[in-house]
Amino acid sequence: EVFFEDAELDYGPGLYRGPPGPFIPFALEFQGAMRHTQHRLSNLLIERSGERAFCESYVCAVHQLEREGALLDLIVEGRFLDGFELRRGEWRVARRVEVIDFAHERPSTLHWFEQGPELNRGRHGMDDLLFKVRREWLTGTDS
Repeated sequence: EVFFEDAELDYGPGLYRGPPGPFIPFALEFQGAMRHTQHRLSNLLIERSGERAFCESYVCAVHQLEREGALLDLIVEGRFLDGFELRRGEWRVARRVEVIDFAHERPSTLHWFEQGPELNRGRHGMDDLLFKVRREWLTGTDS
């Protein structure tokens, strides 16, 4: 719902260029092989001109993956350059260009969690604690 159906996405020729429809399954498969992933957006600059707006937002993407039996942390820092349009009373992204400013890999420090196994850990999918806590809060139940 963030993108118009005819939006143009450009994550670079080595990753993905095209409409948002095929991008969703591509991204799910791409990130599904990762043990954990998190994206944070910050430092948004938004400029509006009539029914168009431009937004630059900084993105920090942190991924944990396995390569040749070793766990690695991949950190990618970059920016989304988004062109928004107002169509039929609704603002959505009509064009996105991702710029990668730098990235680095390092051996994972997953062993840190072994020292605190009682921590609430994030998980992929419906097993994430988000869904249980959200449901309990909104329904007033404690299941």
